[in-house]
Amino acid sequence: MGNLTTFTVHVDGIRLIKDHAQDFADKLYEKAIDGRGGEIQVGNFCNLVTVQKTIHADIPTVYVSMGNCLTEVNVYSDDCLELLKMNPNFFDKLVRELSNQVKELKKMKKEYLFAKKNS
Repeated sequence: MGNLTTFTVHVDGIRLIKDHAQDFADKLYEKAIDGRGGEIQVGNFCNLVTVQKTIHADIPTVYVSMGNCLTEVNVYSDDCLELLKMNPNFFDKLVRELSNQVKELKKMKKEYLFAKKNS
């Protein structure tokens, strides 16, 4: 298996990608190869893209889109532990949202299987 790098584009500055396409591609490539993650500036937008740390494809990782950011939620992640230390209230919100999503996914599966069985 290979490595994966996840990135998030802040849509309010997305038009800058077209105007700076080569610069954007070069910076994204550099961040993915570097593997440490961080922000990418494009044009005059200082944090247009947030690049997550590169992880091995065999490491289960969940990303939660919340609070105008994409947050890695992984018990092996130093960044996740740092978030817990810096902002435990936000961390609690992330965990609650994850719990709610799992509950709703189980409900969705149950309803799907019931409908499939009865069709």
